[in-house]
Amino acid sequence: GVAAAHAGEWPNFRGLNNDGISTEKGWSTQWPKEGPKQLWKADIGEGYASITVSGGNAFTMGNAGGQDTIWCINAASGQVVWKHSYACGSDKGYPGPRSPPVVEGGKVYAMSRKGNLLCLDAAKGGVVWEKDAKQFGGSNPSWDFSGAPLVLGNLVVFNVGTNGLALDKASGNVAWKSAAGVSGYATPVPCDMGGAKSVVIFGALKVYGVNPASGQAAWSFDWVTQHNVNAADPVVLGDKVFISSGYGHGCACLQIKGGQAEKLWENKEIAAHGASPVGFQGHVYGTTGNYGGAGPLKCLDLATGAAKWTQAGLGGSLILVDGKLVLLTYKGKLVVAEASPAGYKELASAQILGGTCWTVPTLAGGKVFARNKEGEMVCVDVSGK
Repeated sequence: GVAAAHAGEWPNFRGLNNDGISTEKGWSTQWPKEGPKQLWKADIGEGYASITVSGGNAFTMGNAGGQDTIWCINAASGQVVWKHSYACGSDKGYPGPRSPPVVEGGKVYAMSRKGNLLCLDAAKGGVVWEKDAKQFGGSNPSWDFSGAPLVLGNLVVFNVGTNGLALDKASGNVAWKSAAGVSGYATPVPCDMGGAKSVVIFGALKVYGVNPASGQAAWSFDWVTQHNVNAADPVVLGDKVFISSGYGHGCACLQIKGGQAEKLWENKEIAAHGASPVGFQGHVYGTTGNYGGAGPLKCLDLATGAAKWTQAGLGGSLILVDGKLVLLTYKGKLVVAEASPAGYKELASAQILGGTCWTVPTLAGGKVFARNKEGEMVCVDVSGK
């Protein structure tokens, strides 16, 4: 089936469907008591870029010595297949790139924190094209560009400008651009809305539903957060869009109909600083509170906003794999739990990394890939073999 064909693939920031969900079956929660075996580790440079996996290789980014490096690493052996470096500034507090390279059609697309937009050959790492977000009216938000690229048909869409920028993926030429201005920090989320293709873009001051063909915003909804930090990806389930922001702002559920966004409810149950929640079977799972905090992890009913359960001490970022939550705490503990509104049920946990772990883990091909801010990346075996 399709799922089997894509086992081991996590080519986008949030998996095959850009929603943080994988159907992969080839993994186990039966771990040795010392935790899953580390297959390899790598020093990739400082940053927060997560790890994408495609064609047996893992891709990520880091910064060292005034340069960003895009890495292509053999997922099984940890050997570097290729790397590409370019000059890019960083800072001491929150160093390095924020978003991962994404892989599609034999190409790798990446965006640096300073707005370098790159397309590389996935096999060898050669540059196909290179652009600068500023040439299209994009201006850096306070903590620099953060969203991952989204490849959609012939386009690659970036959260640049007020509500997005689309380049022709083959040439890097502009297909459309939104008004000049500061962007939000989230990754564009593709969906079908009312039978039409749409991209939900979390801007600095609003969330937008954008027509990917024209770049026109079909709808928008005001969402002003302290410091303009709208950073967690919106969750789209059917005709509903769940948005959440930190600094005590909280979350809301919007219903999109007839080109309008109507607020169904708003509360403070999940105030996601930057770790994107996941929607599954009518519920939303996510950590509330700011990066580095202790959580808790919550399950909300999307229809009502009511919390189904709250589990303390699980500040971290998560994905959902085959009906299970896979969470990496901000202190580097890997936790697997049931994705069920009935209650929190832990299936496995192990410390797999030290340092500051704000980056979401990746599970692909029976392996978990994780990294810390300091630049240590690990690959651990959860295949159960």
